[in-house]
Amino acid sequence: MDTTLHAPDTTVLDSLDFTINCGAPFHDEAGKGCTPGEPATHLMIAPCCGARLYVCQGRAHYLHSTAVIIHCSRCGIDHPNTAYRFTPIETP
Repeated sequence: MDTTLHAPDTTVLDSLDFTINCGAPFHDEAGKGCTPGEPATHLMIAPCCGARLYVCQGRAHYLHSTAVIIHCSRCGIDHPNTAYRFTPIETP
C-alpha cells in the first residue's frame, strides 16, 4: 500500500475576507521578483517540512524558474528549487 502523502494541487482558503501578503523576506532586494505589499498567490511547499511560506506570484516564478538553492529555516536543510512545490492559492 502506498502511504506517501501528496500535497494538493491547489490550496483553497475558505471564508477569508482579507488578503494574505507575501511572506518572502527578500522584498527589498532588487531582482527577487517581489513588490512590497504584494498579495500571496502561492503556497511554497518544502520537500522536507511541508508547507512553509505564502509567496506572491513574482517570487514564486523567480524561485521556480531560477537555479537557486533554498534553505529551509525549520530544519536547516538546503534544497535545489526544483525540490520545492509552489501551489496556487485559490480564493473564493
